[in-house]
Amino acid sequence: MIKTLLKKQLREFFSVMFGRSVMGKKRDGKKQAGKGMIALYIFLLVYVVAVFGGMFFTYSLVFFESFSPAGLDWLAFSFMGLMATMLAVIGSVFMTHSMVYEAKDNELLLSMPIKPSYILFVRIFVLYLINVFYEALVLIPCVAAYFFVNGFNAFVLVNAVILLAVMPLFALALSCVLGWVVALVVSRIKNKSFISVFVSLAFIAVYYYFFIQIQNSINELVASGAIIAENIKTFVYPAYAMGLAASGDMLSLLIFTVMVLALFALVYYVLSKSFIRIVTTNKGAKKAKYREKAYRAASAEKALLRKEVSRFLNSSAYILNCGLGVVFLLIMAVFLVIKGEDVLALFGEIPTIGKIAPLIVCAGIGFMSTMNLVSAPSISLEAKTFWLLRSLPVSSWSVIKCKIGLHMYVTAVPSMICALVAGIVLKSGIFMIILMLAFSATINFLVACLGLCLNLKFPNFTWTNETVPIKQGASIILTMLSGMGTVFFLAILYILIGGFIAERLFLLIALVIIFAASLLLVMWLKKRGTKIFESL
Repeated sequence: MIKTLLKKQLREFFSVMFGRSVMGKKRDGKKQAGKGMIALYIFLLVYVVAVFGGMFFTYSLVFFESFSPAGLDWLAFSFMGLMATMLAVIGSVFMTHSMVYEAKDNELLLSMPIKPSYILFVRIFVLYLINVFYEALVLIPCVAAYFFVNGFNAFVLVNAVILLAVMPLFALALSCVLGWVVALVVSRIKNKSFISVFVSLAFIAVYYYFFIQIQNSINELVASGAIIAENIKTFVYPAYAMGLAASGDMLSLLIFTVMVLALFALVYYVLSKSFIRIVTTNKGAKKAKYREKAYRAASAEKALLRKEVSRFLNSSAYILNCGLGVVFLLIMAVFLVIKGEDVLALFGEIPTIGKIAPLIVCAGIGFMSTMNLVSAPSISLEAKTFWLLRSLPVSSWSVIKCKIGLHMYVTAVPSMICALVAGIVLKSGIFMIILMLAFSATINFLVACLGLCLNLKFPNFTWTNETVPIKQGASIILTMLSGMGTVFFLAILYILIGGFIAERLFLLIALVIIFAASLLLVMWLKKRGTKIFESL
């Protein structure tokens, strides 16, 4: 039974990213992923590993070059081990929350003659594999940096392999505890989505603050290595044991392994004893009291739009993964309000850059707008209610328009606010500000149409967890890459022709290009897109 459940969980996790339209047919009639999509995901995986691996290798190299002469290799391993654990916890805590505590098929599986412990084990095992990936992003470059500075050491290599299997259990135990806390807090609050988003952003902010602090204080850390080492020995013994184990000490490896296994066993035991109660009990917030009020009739399209808005606002995963660019846009606007004079002075020191400052701002807004992918999973998210949507007395084009409308409501307003603030701070003039506002709205409209087109081509109606189509769908990745590609194309175009035309004229040309592309997508959605929607 465990084997069957594990195959189901792994197949769901790794195959949901390939939509129906990229699936080919095997001889036995089963679907398989298209080679092009597999190659794309492999390329993206290699890119992510290369970027993060190179970054962590660089930091590890600095630590080892400074600490190794003083015999403090373990301290470098401790720093990088803590960083690896934080990365794993941040990367998996909300996946733990959704996969273990709020999976849509929990009650279905519990209704079958399957032991709850089997269900929990399978979910935990998949999360363990995810944590192994996160830990490996840090530990493998760290060990490589050690060998680069100190030469090959067989004990370090053996211990590193064992630690790569043990350390994810520590991160997983923390993720399970934090995921349970998040589930407990969220279940007792009415506005669950906003609380989840706030907590998620807080976790991310803490990690990046820690990371930036290390980056800014790396020289001080190196200079104070001996003092920090004594403090770690005294107050953070597990980190000390892990560092010694990574540097080749077998006894410390045994001690650290026993500590991690004991912690994980305790957490797993508690979860296994309370799994049914956790996933089936609806703790709930206070029940809403009925208040009589007048009912306002609305058109079918307004009702659909309200439904789309409600769907977005009541899903923390949807907000966090598909609307993160909105947060960055608002942060950028606030930064410009506070530091506007400094930014203006900086541009003034470099005349060539200051001249094209509005174009730089537009590029930044365009880049952040491509991170807003509200429309990209909107068709897939209708999986369990798609039949209800199709049964309504509304046209397919009305449904598609409302999904575009949701994207524009969520993303266009913050983008235009950012453009307006930037235009005023940079003293760009009325005409240029109007062009910047138009660019902000148009680039978001392009992303909205593009995401919907790609989701119609690559829908996924087989998910059991809503984070699957939101985070792993082919339409998500292709929309983001295509949007970024559009921004890069415009940047290259300016490099080629910008020296011959004024900035205003180029921005006008960019608007025409984006609007023309959006118009073509709208025409495709109205003709071909509606037919695909009706055939799903």
